[in-house]
Amino acid sequence: MIGIIGKKLGMTQVFNDQGQQIPVTVVEAPPNPVLGVTDKQKSGFASVQLGYGQQRTARESKKGEGKPRGRRATRAELGHAKKAGLGYAPRVLRSFRLDDAPGKNPEIPSYKVGDVVNVGVFAPGDQVKVTGTSKGRG
Repeated sequence: MIGIIGKKLGMTQVFNDQGQQIPVTVVEAPPNPVLGVTDKQKSGFASVQLGYGQQRTARESKKGEGKPRGRRATRAELGHAKKAGLGYAPRVLRSFRLDDAPGKNPEIPSYKVGDVVNVGVFAPGDQVKVTGTSKGRG
């Protein structure tokens, strides 16, 4: 089973055919580029590394500009993304195992670096596992 990286935008409601109100979460899930692939023969498990978003890159000219604000992508991150054919470094990188699905589907989909994974990998009615990172309220 493959995953996809998204961002929660908020909550809303929809109404079904019987007029019942159903609370739903709105998630922005743009297509995620594949930045790395691990095959089962080398490491013992199959996985893909997906990227989400876009990081800022270094300035061309530092003359006449103020102090840099915020984190910028390193040259290593840019080089890793360039191997996948991207001109930018993704803000978030996550790895998804392909062989630890609940049903242990013997048909593991094959991906290669540079492919794009979108919400089309899910069918209506599929059960999904959602992992979130909350903001500190401390």
